[in-house]
Amino acid sequence: MRLSFATVSLLFALSCAEELGAKPLLRVRQESTATATDITTSTGVGKTSPPTPAPTQSTKTDQNEDVAPTTSSEGADVGDATSVITARPVETMLTTINSNLTYPNGTDIDANALPIQPKLTPALGVAGAVLMLSGLALAFVGIKHRPTQTFLSTSLLIALGIEVLIVYLMTPPISNAIQGAYLIAGVVGGSALGALALIFKEVSEGFGCLLGGFSLAMWLLVLSPGGLIKNKPGKIIMIGLFCAASFSLYISRFTRVYGIIACTSLAGAYAFVLGIDCFSRAGLKEFWVYIWDLNPDVFPPFSDSYPITRDMRAEIGAVIVITCFGVLSQIKIWKIVKEQKAKREADRLAEQEARDVEEAEVGRDIEAQVARERGNWEGQY
Repeated sequence: MRLSFATVSLLFALSCAEELGAKPLLRVRQESTATATDITTSTGVGKTSPPTPAPTQSTKTDQNEDVAPTTSSEGADVGDATSVITARPVETMLTTINSNLTYPNGTDIDANALPIQPKLTPALGVAGAVLMLSGLALAFVGIKHRPTQTFLSTSLLIALGIEVLIVYLMTPPISNAIQGAYLIAGVVGGSALGALALIFKEVSEGFGCLLGGFSLAMWLLVLSPGGLIKNKPGKIIMIGLFCAASFSLYISRFTRVYGIIACTSLAGAYAFVLGIDCFSRAGLKEFWVYIWDLNPDVFPPFSDSYPITRDMRAEIGAVIVITCFGVLSQIKIWKIVKEQKAKREADRLAEQEARDVEEAEVGRDIEAQVARERGNWEGQY
């Protein structure tokens, strides 16, 4: 009897202690809850429960905070064995998704960031200076001095072919010393074959038109992010067609002069802008490598596109501006050259006519002298 009475007393004491300790904690938790919907359902055991209030919904919202589901006991006096159970459903808030992707370390990825960041190395600095000087000479001198035009266009075309082969075979990363060796290979090889091309002017003079067609194809390909044509066969066909069409301008004597002027101006302008890109690090030369798609190790994995930055747009526009100035310069120079040629031809013809008249007079004098001598001889003998 005493044991059962003691057990009932102990259970009642524990219930009261739990009610006294839990109720303040639940109130604190309810006040710190960001979002909750209160639906109160009260039940009573052994007595009539108080009137149930209408369901109320809290409008307090924290955008970036998720609240765990909670249950609390409220509406009962201290010491009651029964309590009101309050269910608090969770209201899930969708966080705003940032438009930019995020690395695991928390840094944002710029949508216009280049796949590889261009760097200025000693080899690229020397290459930029060489491209700027040769590009200006080819764009503005051009047809005025045929040997210079033949040497520069052939050298640039051969150097371009050497660098394309190097890009295809190299294994990044490349040290500065190896970059210097690649630069020497392109410059020395292009210069040697350019000097050799001066011997065969009739054939090598058309390389300026060929280089201009290639430059025009590349200018069109860089107009769109990732390249104007995405598939590799389409790029090859486009470059081949433009090169063939531009070289055909040299075949006909009616379009030869104007083809050389236009093509060398465009090729020289593009070479000058690529030289500037070596120092500005806008990424235009890297865009060429991306379009060629020769070596998958040059760019990081999953580089599905190549963005066009503001600096690249400025360089693409500068190509056309410099080309126009080069065409105007060469046309003006060509007119001066034509006038000088016509003047030299007129002087040569006048000198030839004077020489012919003089020779005719000398011939007549000789004939008259021979006739006199023959008359004297006949009269004497």
